[in-house]
Amino acid sequence: GADRFDQTHRWSALATGEAVYDDVRAWVRCAVINRMEMGTSTIIAVHALESRVMRDVQAGEPGDALVYHNRSWHRLGEDSKLEG
Repeated sequence: GADRFDQTHRWSALATGEAVYDDVRAWVRCAVINRMEMGTSTIIAVHALESRVMRDVQAGEPGDALVYHNRSWHRLGEDSKLEG
């Protein structure tokens, strides 16, 4: 359904056609090598083909990481850590 790359976010396309959000710290272009069903979830294994770091961060500074989960973007932070 919904167009994830509509005009609500600024993005551009790589030469290979994939969308990349502008103003991100870094990105990785990957090829899917396997899909594994785990209960009601799917884990996707990928092979990194290309990456770019657009801006660096200082030691100890958060990297403003984002994850796309359940059809929305989420910032990673202290509450994202898994207890081990």
